[in-house]
Amino acid sequence: MEKVDERQEENIIEQTFWRLTEFSEKVGGKHRNTIDTWFNQLESRGIHYVNRTQSGERVFDDLDLKIAKFIAQKRDEKWSLEGIYDNLPTQYPLREFPADDSNTKSEMIDTVAVYKKINAEVSKQLEEMLEPYKKQIELLVKDNASLRNLVIDQTEKIDTLQKGLLALPNPVEQDNSAINEDLEKLSLTIKHLEEELTESKLNGKRQRMLEQRVKRELRLEALSKWNEKPESERFDTVGFISKKKIEKADAKRVFIEEYELENFENRLRKIEDEERIK
Repeated sequence: MEKVDERQEENIIEQTFWRLTEFSEKVGGKHRNTIDTWFNQLESRGIHYVNRTQSGERVFDDLDLKIAKFIAQKRDEKWSLEGIYDNLPTQYPLREFPADDSNTKSEMIDTVAVYKKINAEVSKQLEEMLEPYKKQIELLVKDNASLRNLVIDQTEKIDTLQKGLLALPNPVEQDNSAINEDLEKLSLTIKHLEEELTESKLNGKRQRMLEQRVKRELRLEALSKWNEKPESERFDTVGFISKKKIEKADAKRVFIEEYELENFENRLRKIEDEERIK
C-alpha cells in the first residue's frame, strides 16, 4: 500500500502545469486569447473544467494540452467549434467540475443564455433595419440588368452582417469594449452599404439617361435614312382613278427597330467612353 502511495506522489510531483502564456506557446500557432476563449466556452457549456490555484488562477496540464491541440487541428481543418465541442467527449476523458464549483458554472451558463437572447433580439432589429435596402436592391435589378453583380455582392454583405451579429462573443469570452468594437464595425459596414446603394442608384439613373439618349439619336438617324430611300420602297400606291400614296408604316417601323438594334451597343459604348473622358 505504501508503494502505491509513493507512485501516486511521484505522478503528482512529475505532472506539469502551465499558466496561460506558457500553455499557449506549447499549443503553437494560436493566440493566447483564442485558446483562452476555447476553454472559457468549454467551461461555460459545462464540458470541461480547468484546474485552479488557491488564488483562483487557471493552470493547464497535459490533458488540457491534448484538448487544445485537438481543437487547433480541427479548426485548421475548417471544423466548426460546435462540431469540435460535441466530438471532444469521444476523444478524451474530460475533467468534471468540482462540487463546490456548481454555483459558478450555473452562473456562467445563465449569463451565456441571457447574452444569446440579447444577440437574437439585436439581430432581429438589424434585419428590420436592412429590409429597405433589400427592397432597393430588388428594384435596381428590375430597372437595370447590368447591376446584377452588384446586387449579389450587396445581398452577401447583408447576410454576412446578420451572421456576424449572431456570432458576437458572449461576456465570458470578451469584455464590453471588445463587444462595442464589433458593433461599431457592423455599424460602419451598414453605412458603407447605404453609400454604395445610393451610388448605385445614381449610376443606374445615369445609365438609363444615356440609353435614352442613344435611342433618341438612333431613331432620328433611322428616320433620316428611311426618308433617303426611294419612294417606291417607302410608299404604296392605291386607287385606279385618283392614285394615292400611302407610307409603308410597318416597313418603316421594322427599319427603325432594326437600325436601333444593330447600332445600339456600339453607340452606347462610344458615349460611355466619352463620358468617362470628361
